Amino acid sequence: MIQSPASSNLLRERGGEATAWNLAADLDLAPGTLHTHLATLKDHRLVVYRDDGYRLASRFLTLGGFVRNHFDPYQATKEQIEDLAD
Repeated sequence: MIQSPASSNLLRERGGEATAWNLAADLDLAPGTLHTHLATLKDHRLVVYRDDGYRLASRFLTLGGFVRNHFDPYQATKEQIEDLAD
């Protein structure tokens, strides 16, 4: 699996940004292990590194939209959701 739910949840809980040291401590991982994990997430454009911290990448929006539009329960209730939104 490319993306670890634990790391993305921690990034979200920290306002979308955290240092590698914070994540390593929170996940109880060795810094080297976490660095490898973050490098993989970065290679797959799931996180970006800016200003000494990692952030969730905007690719999550694209992936979320894809899942929303292709997930059967959403399609089954799409008309009702749009009616409620109006």
